[in-house]
Amino acid sequence: CDGDGIPNGACDCEGNILDCCGVCNGDGLSCIQNGCDLTENSIYILGNDIIYNSSFTIGGFQFTIEGTTADGASGGDSEIADYTVQTAGTTVLGFSFTGGTISPGCGILTTLNFLETPNGLNTIVISDPNGDALPVNYFNKNHCDE
Repeated sequence: CDGDGIPNGACDCEGNILDCCGVCNGDGLSCIQNGCDLTENSIYILGNDIIYNSSFTIGGFQFTIEGTTADGASGGDSEIADYTVQTAGTTVLGFSFTGGTISPGCGILTTLNFLETPNGLNTIVISDPNGDALPVNYFNKNHCDE
């Protein structure tokens, strides 16, 4: 700027930087269309869908919704894997009575019926088929490599 070029890591002379989607001063979410757009081992709310990207086989999940409650769940890879997905206020729990699993990959984990617009997810526990917790986090739009 001021004739010296744009500083490293900046996208303009007003101090704006590129977001995870490569957009100058973007919201970090404009490129998120499905689970495959997430960083590996993360989940995120996209509309009413809980989308995921996992390098692990998923044996079950539990998380808490921030900012609202849900009164039902259906569809997604949870339904394909014969999971029972229950909602109780802000808590969502999904697992299979028959030993079904969700293969490594990306997609829609489940679709929730939110009563209001959620703010995010927390207390996320994604487990392997043995019930051991896996390192899966809520997608962080500010840290592209997490």
